[in-house]
Amino acid sequence: MSTNTIKTRSDDYLVTHLKEMAWHRAIIRSMEAKFFSRLSLERPILDVGCGDGHFASAIFAETLDAGIDVSEKILNEARQINMYKELKITSDNNIPYPDASFLSVFSNCVIEHIPDQEKTLSEIARVMKPNGTFVFSTTSHLFESFLWIPRVFEKIGLKGLAGKYRKWFTKISVHFHYRSPEEWIELLGKHGFEVTSWKYYMSREAVKAFEISHYYGVFFLLCKKLFGKWILFPSLVNTLNIDRCFRKYYEEDDIKEGADLFFVCKRKGS
Repeated sequence: MSTNTIKTRSDDYLVTHLKEMAWHRAIIRSMEAKFFSRLSLERPILDVGCGDGHFASAIFAETLDAGIDVSEKILNEARQINMYKELKITSDNNIPYPDASFLSVFSNCVIEHIPDQEKTLSEIARVMKPNGTFVFSTTSHLFESFLWIPRVFEKIGLKGLAGKYRKWFTKISVHFHYRSPEEWIELLGKHGFEVTSWKYYMSREAVKAFEISHYYGVFFLLCKKLFGKWILFPSLVNTLNIDRCFRKYYEEDDIKEGADLFFVCKRKGS
C-alpha cells in the first residue's frame, strides 16, 4: 500500500452497523462498507454527500481530506467525529473546490437523491485529477420491481395498489432516478469517466428484509429523537443474535441482479 493510500478498517461491518443504527440501514450500509473497504483510494480524497460522517468513519482508519453536503446541520454532526480535515457546504450542485483538486472521489447512496445528476457528475469530473478514481453506489433500475410488499399485492390481484405503493416508497426514499448499468456507463462516459468495474447488490431477498425492517425503524427513530442515538443497548445485538438474521444478505456477492449498483470509475486523462 502506497504512503498516499488511505488505510481502511478490517471490521465485521454488519455487527458494527447493527450496534449503531436502525436495522434497515445496517443491512445496506454494511454491504456498502464491505465493498468500499476493498478499494485502495489515493489522497487527496473527497466524500460527496458525506452526511454525518458515520459511513466514512466505519470504513476508514484515517481522516479523509474533505467532505461536502447540502446541510449545515448535518455537517455540524460530522464535525463532532473529526473524520474530515475539511468540511464544506455545497449548493446548486456546485462543488466548492478548484479544478483537479482530488485523486479520489467517493459517494455512497447519494446520487439517486440528486435531481440534476448530470451537473453533479460534471462537477465531480471537474474537481478530479486525470486518471483519478471515482467510486459510488446508487439504486438500479430494478429497485421498485424488487420491493416485496407490492409483489404480494400483485399476486392477489391488486395491481393498482402495488403501483401506488411503489410510487410511495420511491417518494419517501427521495429517489429521483433509476438507471440500468448500461445507462450509467453511457452517462458516465459522457462526463469523462471510464467504468472499470461494476456490480449489483441487494438481491430480492435482501430487499425484502430491508423493506420490512423499515417499519421497525419507527422505534429506532424514536430513540434517535429522544436520546440522540439509534441503539440504546448495543449488547443486545449479540445477546439476541440479530446479526444471524441478516448475515446471509451481508455475505451476498456477485449476484446476477440487484436493486442497487456499485461502480468503480477512472477519470479519463486530458
